[in-house]
Amino acid sequence: MSNQTLPLVERLSFLTVRVGTLKTAEAMRQALRGANCRTSVLAGDMMNQPAFAAGIVQEEEDVNFVIAYNAKLGYPEVCTVTQTYEAARKRGWRTCEPPDAVYLRLATPDQPEGEGFFVATDPPITDFDGYLRVFSVVHDSDGCWLGGDYGRPGHLWGGHYRWAFRCK
Repeated sequence: MSNQTLPLVERLSFLTVRVGTLKTAEAMRQALRGANCRTSVLAGDMMNQPAFAAGIVQEEEDVNFVIAYNAKLGYPEVCTVTQTYEAARKRGWRTCEPPDAVYLRLATPDQPEGEGFFVATDPPITDFDGYLRVFSVVHDSDGCWLGGDYGRPGHLWGGHYRWAFRCK
């Protein structure tokens, strides 16, 4: 069944985003503020981590992303982060660089309220307390956010959660 014949809620979302335009974590923070996007305390801490800085690319390039539900990846009920990532790799998708989360937040200013997705990074970023984390891109009643959530390999997520991956 093609993506276009599926019910809207089951379709994969594809997005092409230019990355490499922001050369530092501080430039990314300024861009988020300039776009009226909020950054959670956790996401701000994640942006301070060496793994985030290591992922900042200096060359500009267009990157294709896919955003898929765990259910679409073969896990309608529940699965671990590891299972989500393995299912994506079988489709030829790759995990994102940590700074991709900022570019995805900036590229989706019209994200509907109540919608969100996680940005698959491997390895996840370790926060100030030593916990593995992944970024989230959400729009709630307070506006558009770059947030953070659990990213340890065994953490369980339901089929209704969505993840962003790099694709060809």
